[in-house]
Amino acid sequence: LLREHRTRGTTVILVTHEISLAAELAGRIVVLVEGRAVVSGRPSETLTPEIIRRAFGVEARVEQVAGRPSVTLASPGGPRG
Repeated sequence: LLREHRTRGTTVILVTHEISLAAELAGRIVVLVEGRAVVSGRPSETLTPEIIRRAFGVEARVEQVAGRPSVTLASPGGPRG
C-alpha cells in the first residue's frame, strides 16, 4: 500500500496515538498538544525523549532500529528513563 502511494505521488494522513506505528510508517510527523502543532519533521527529529515528555507527560526511551526510532514508554509508576 505504501509503495503504491509513493508510485502515485499521493499523501496519506494518519492520525494515531500509537507512537511506534507513526515512527514505523511516517516520513513526516506532526506532534500535537491540545490541538496545536508543537513540532514537525522526520521521525528521528520529532520522536525524542524530550519532545515525548513535553507533549505527553511521560518518560520514553528512544532507540534507532533499522534507521527508524523505536519508542518504549515508561509504565505509570514504573522506572523512568
